[in-house]
Amino acid sequence: VHPHRDGKSPSHPSQLSQLAQLTQTTSQSAISNRRPKRSTTIPTTNTRTMMRSRSASPQSAVMVMFRTVATLLMFVAVATAAKDKATGLSFPDKLGGNKLWGTGVRTKGPIKVYAVGAYGPDANIKKRLADLSAKSDKKKALSELSKAATDSSSMTFLLKFTFPVSAEKVAASISDSVATRYPSGSAEIAQFKNVLCDGVGEKGAKKGTTIQFDCSKRGGIKVALDGKSLGAVGGKGLSQALCKVYTDEKAVSPALRLSCLANFCGL
Repeated sequence: VHPHRDGKSPSHPSQLSQLAQLTQTTSQSAISNRRPKRSTTIPTTNTRTMMRSRSASPQSAVMVMFRTVATLLMFVAVATAAKDKATGLSFPDKLGGNKLWGTGVRTKGPIKVYAVGAYGPDANIKKRLADLSAKSDKKKALSELSKAATDSSSMTFLLKFTFPVSAEKVAASISDSVATRYPSGSAEIAQFKNVLCDGVGEKGAKKGTTIQFDCSKRGGIKVALDGKSLGAVGGKGLSQALCKVYTDEKAVSPALRLSCLANFCGL
């Protein structure tokens, strides 16, 4: 208790009461000054957005991530598919472990019968065509293309029909083209023709029908219709003959050959 100016301590009850109130008020003021002041600023829109994003549930974050990944996969899918220029049909960048070499169309007069995609080992065709020009070395490049196809351990030709064709015509057209390139394989060619004719059946090849030929030096040709296996036929000779049907100088789809050169010639 502070002394009065006269050096005497207050002794009257009223004086003691006033001094106690003054002391209490001074203490509360000191405590109040030590407390941090609360902000009265109203949160802005950006601030509220940040606060909501911080309090977002883990499920929301997972959904955002899922949508982002799905979008990226969609772009990847688009980027890894090639379209045939004449028909507009898409072909996957890879099939059965082999890379797409090129696409083309098989025509009969003005009719676009089917689009075809050729698949083979990437290293094989790059080795033969990388140093050649598709224009100035065109003849040599086309020859090297055919060699690359017949020398490869495996080749795949995917046919996508754009025009309805009977089973007999499909089988006859393809087997006859093989026969001119494999004169000694009459028995294998007859079997190949029967597999095609029986597999396509009475309904024939309609628009959207696919036929896949997997050619192997060891196992001949595996045939599939709309993704369903029809069996394997022949051996190395039949397999190489079918490769020539689509890649030699008399190929049934010249556009396919030019597409391969455009994709792999380096000059």
